[in-house]
Amino acid sequence: MSGERLDAGALAERHYAEVLRLAWRLTGSREAGEDIAQEVFLHLHRRAIVLDAEGHPLAYLRQMTARRAWKWMRERAPETALPELEPAAPDARTAELTDRDRQLQRVMACVSKLPPKTRAVFLLKEVEQLETAEVAKMLGMLQVTVRRHAQIAREKLREMLGEAP
Repeated sequence: MSGERLDAGALAERHYAEVLRLAWRLTGSREAGEDIAQEVFLHLHRRAIVLDAEGHPLAYLRQMTARRAWKWMRERAPETALPELEPAAPDARTAELTDRDRQLQRVMACVSKLPPKTRAVFLLKEVEQLETAEVAKMLGMLQVTVRRHAQIAREKLREMLGEAP
């Protein structure tokens, strides 16, 4: 892949699923996630942005996705809807929710009640397991601010879930 340049179509083929998953997690809505993923690739296509494969196109896509999802979250009340669970796989079970699924649903409901900035930081750091520096760059904040919002998120979630510190 040395020196190869990628266009929006190639990036969409390679990274659409990951962009969708990130947008879905951040917004808690598959529909919003799909809209955001489409916006990201449409923006690349319209602007004729071509990224060098040697660089980090996925990092750029994550940044665009996170910023659009963050904007979406700020425009809506955090409690507007219970986040939808992502299916585990295409052949996912259709039977009753397991205890783990119910617990995950409860946690995600609490996550959806966090303020948008805190929620975005928590999901990017703890769920997506991105480094503090990458989250700071994605959201346009200082690393110390990212660490503080991650701490606030953990404290509020512990409180909402009724766990001792």
